[in-house]
Amino acid sequence: MGKTVFNAGDKSQGIKGTKVTAGYLNAVQSHRHDGLDQDGSCPLNFAVAAGTANALTLTLVPALTAHVLGMPISFKASLANTGACTININGLGVVPLVKRNGAAVVTGDIIVGGIIDIAYDGVNYQVVSGAGVLDHTHAYTIGSVIGYARYCRNDMVTCSSAIPVDGTVPQVSEGTQVLALTYTPKSATSKILIMIQISFYSYAHTLIPFALFKDSTPDAIQAHAVRDADAGNGSNLSSANILNMRHEDNAGSTIARTYSVRVGTGAYINNNGTMQPMGGAETSSIIILEIAQ
Repeated sequence: MGKTVFNAGDKSQGIKGTKVTAGYLNAVQSHRHDGLDQDGSCPLNFAVAAGTANALTLTLVPALTAHVLGMPISFKASLANTGACTININGLGVVPLVKRNGAAVVTGDIIVGGIIDIAYDGVNYQVVSGAGVLDHTHAYTIGSVIGYARYCRNDMVTCSSAIPVDGTVPQVSEGTQVLALTYTPKSATSKILIMIQISFYSYAHTLIPFALFKDSTPDAIQAHAVRDADAGNGSNLSSANILNMRHEDNAGSTIARTYSVRVGTGAYINNNGTMQPMGGAETSSIIILEIAQ
């Protein structure tokens, strides 16, 4: 948008030029444009964030006197967020920080030192871009796999801690942990499918309990007791056994969680008690699939 309010003047022609006063220049320097004109090179809409990890404050100079719809503001994060965040700019009041889809920012979306761009949408400040900000605004096709993790082991494990088979729910303090996998969901609305396969031998000829746990929650979220395939045949020999377990969990959040498997006394994982009959090719694994809903 052209502006022609200034006159260079020409003394030889007797034309007076426009007198630019210090007061005018100071006013231009501190002017906050309304988005219609492109003016100034000073970072008027930038500040380093203060406050706490989840309750940010900004002090813009000159001060913002009201929230302006669509006005871009940038800040440098001083702390990593640990959950939903708010922002208070020049003391105008606390306003939620949200993603472009309206969802609150979550743990890890803002990292220390990241430059974050936000804009006011009339209710919230939307995070529109910035290093370290996870957008998660794209749509997932229902039923599609949007996340994958796997842990596999082929070493020898001897299970020597009991899990009672007595009508009680297995506890996280019981048995021997043989598998564990940490996973961070991409969406809070997803389903988490946990698939477990364990190769084992046993000479106990009794029920061997297997239990799945989530984080440090005391009670197992799924458990089975299986008998060695050769149990009851009067032999001390044991054939290779395969336990398969599947469990579906609700993501509920995008916070990391750990799924672990514990096994009771009498099982030899990936071995027959003395050696690995398949030379280490026998494996036990846990696989996690995140499925969009």
